[in-house]
Amino acid sequence: MFSVRPLPEFTAWLDGLKDNRVRGAVAEGIKRLTFGLLGEFKAVGDGVMELRIELGAGWRICYTQCGAQIVVLLAGGSKRTQKKDIQRAKTLAALLKSERDKDEKSHSRRRPA
Repeated sequence: MFSVRPLPEFTAWLDGLKDNRVRGAVAEGIKRLTFGLLGEFKAVGDGVMELRIELGAGWRICYTQCGAQIVVLLAGGSKRTQKKDIQRAKTLAALLKSERDKDEKSHSRRRPA
């Protein structure tokens, strides 16, 4: 099983969806991710994956994986906003990686040799 963690930007997008059917389909896609059922996805670069939600306007979830068991939800959107959503997700993934790298460096300096 995977631990799925949304970034605040993803949660704000999801909360802003007005169509309950879309919100339910996205929630189902997230639930499937927790079980490792990745569905129809593709790598879009810079460690970001795009999961397609089969409903209406071509909804998508962008995520990245941190370690073997943690999936971080970065962004969401429709086919119409796909390019912008992917770019935003890549930016968020880069920030996340930068923060992880800083944490790893600070932890390695604290360990006795």
